[in-house]
Amino acid sequence: MAKFVIYTYKLHLTSDSRMISLFPEEETLSPSEALAHKQDIFQQILDYDVKGEKKFECKRKSGKKDSSEWKDFDSQVVWSQNNITFMQIANKKDRLDHKDFKKYKGEDYPWCNIVIDNRYDVQHIAIQNNSAFSNTDVVAAILQDSFNYRLYGYYLETDIDAMYQSRAFWSVIDRYKDVGIKMIQFDFAFPNLPWASKAIEQLNDGAKALGGRPTAKFTASDGGRLFIDSVNRDENVQTMTNACTGTGADILVQPNGNDTPIHCRDDKEQRVQKQVPDDVLDRADDKDLFNSNFDYFRNFADSIQKFYD
Repeated sequence: MAKFVIYTYKLHLTSDSRMISLFPEEETLSPSEALAHKQDIFQQILDYDVKGEKKFECKRKSGKKDSSEWKDFDSQVVWSQNNITFMQIANKKDRLDHKDFKKYKGEDYPWCNIVIDNRYDVQHIAIQNNSAFSNTDVVAAILQDSFNYRLYGYYLETDIDAMYQSRAFWSVIDRYKDVGIKMIQFDFAFPNLPWASKAIEQLNDGAKALGGRPTAKFTASDGGRLFIDSVNRDENVQTMTNACTGTGADILVQPNGNDTPIHCRDDKEQRVQKQVPDDVLDRADDKDLFNSNFDYFRNFADSIQKFYD
């Protein structure tokens, strides 16, 4: 069985761009129009590759943000249907081949498989965790830079973060229940996914007006502790926790006596993972079995929840 780590991506406006038209014959889109059509634009990038109109180039920036140096990766969009896409990214590695009692320099191009679910109110990316890359975060960074390279012309940008289970937060609360919690900070994602935005509606209204991320911070009085219990969970806190963990946004918890807060999303043991049979991946590009392959990955995508308690 192949293991996949589940990520979520958020599309939001960025001022570091210039506007172009969605299609050559159309007028230039305004920022608000680009945001309204964000998933259509995102999907178009993948569909252009499938149709052979413009290849989706996988690349990652090296060095500082303003650096023009990019590292390219071989990739292919195998298929895309009904806003579900199956693609692959390869990683060039040097290796030594041995023959006739001699060593020869060779190259290897192992790859990982990726499933992108761009359906409305979903926006999940499943990245295979194998030996092609050191970890799935590297692949997520490649995808993020690659999409942002193409989204540049639409005032749009994406953040790709790993989903994690809510127990990553509640376990910290339970672990420090004796000393108490001094501060909790919910760093929500950009207002993007309707289900998550509804959970923090008032905060999102203010964030949208400012073009920023909403944050909720709760701090106890000096020498005191917050009234929070991992067993009898406050409903509002649970809602905010789900909104963060389901979108990969961070939650900071500072127990009494700790100088620095704990970042809950750093707990990689609590990341959401799914499995796919190896034989399904082996035949994923089989055109004769395309419908059955698509049905499998659609069911796979359907099995991913919005958040995990």
